[in-house]
Amino acid sequence: MASASTATATGGDRYGEGTFVGKRAMLIVTAGGWAEHYSPRGINGPIDDILFPIQHGMLFYPGFEVLPPLVFYRTDKTDAGSSPISAPPWPSGWTRCGKPSPFHSAARIMAII
Repeated sequence: MASASTATATGGDRYGEGTFVGKRAMLIVTAGGWAEHYSPRGINGPIDDILFPIQHGMLFYPGFEVLPPLVFYRTDKTDAGSSPISAPPWPSGWTRCGKPSPFHSAARIMAII
């Protein structure tokens, strides 16, 4: 981590270089609509665009390695008496003991900018 004077001058304690460097974070979220509603041409737009402020501004900013989100769709059709909606498949690259591909890669950030 950068020294106090360097951190203040360059933002070295932020944007991927903060307290949580070396730790991973993953959002697990629910959505009321169909998965198609959260696609690039869906009514709500891509789920990654919706979650970007949280994944980038709250997780990546202090240094977390942000993993792809796990999203449960159509949760508005579930009640306490019904069985839970089956879990979607784990994001590609995820293995139980391995290291998944991070959500924030240099290529992805450059594509957004």
